[in-house]
Amino acid sequence: MLSCKKLVENASEYVDGDLSGWQRFNVKMHLFMCVHCKRYMHQLTQTIGFLGKLPRQQPSEELEKHVCDEYKKAMQDKQN
Repeated sequence: MLSCKKLVENASEYVDGDLSGWQRFNVKMHLFMCVHCKRYMHQLTQTIGFLGKLPRQQPSEELEKHVCDEYKKAMQDKQN
């Protein structure tokens, strides 16, 4: 039997359809028996649906440059 912890670890893959048939079956069986995970999965799918409806925004050039500069700095610090 799939544990609640394992279900949560695989929830995104389940929603995206990236699990094997056997894994999907185990998730469905767990959801059939566990009201808490069923609620969690429902909330996750609703959240993903709402986020998918938001307009996409591009970061400003200033923010993009700042993130790139910070990344480069972090990589240099990691090498030293």
